[in-house]
Amino acid sequence: MKKFVMIALFSFCIFSSLQGFPHVVINEVMYNPDGNDKGKEWIELFNNDNKPINLEGCKLEKAGKKFTTIFTFPDIILQPDSFLVIGENEVKKVDLISKLELDNAKNCAAGIKIISSKGKQLIQFFMDLLINLN
Repeated sequence: MKKFVMIALFSFCIFSSLQGFPHVVINEVMYNPDGNDKGKEWIELFNNDNKPINLEGCKLEKAGKKFTTIFTFPDIILQPDSFLVIGENEVKKVDLISKLELDNAKNCAAGIKIISSKGKQLIQFFMDLLINLN
């Protein structure tokens, strides 16, 4: 039987901002709240640039056995030095509501990524890293 060890890196995450959105980062993620996760998960983006960025048509995908789209951004501008929170229905103070149902890395990778409206990966974020010890 294969043994896996979950290693939490940098406060449970590894993230990168790729070309395309060099100044937008996935700032925080609540992917495993206390108790039942249903309705309580959220993702926070931050624009650390001095220019606004239009997110229209970009897709938010979650990892699992494969990446699947969980949210498509409407016509929304992320202003300079501003945050944008995408959260489920029980999360207070969200900008956009979506059913996220993020994976908690029990049997597969836990992560999210943002894909441009043209299909290019812009940002990726992994909450845990699974390492096979066998």
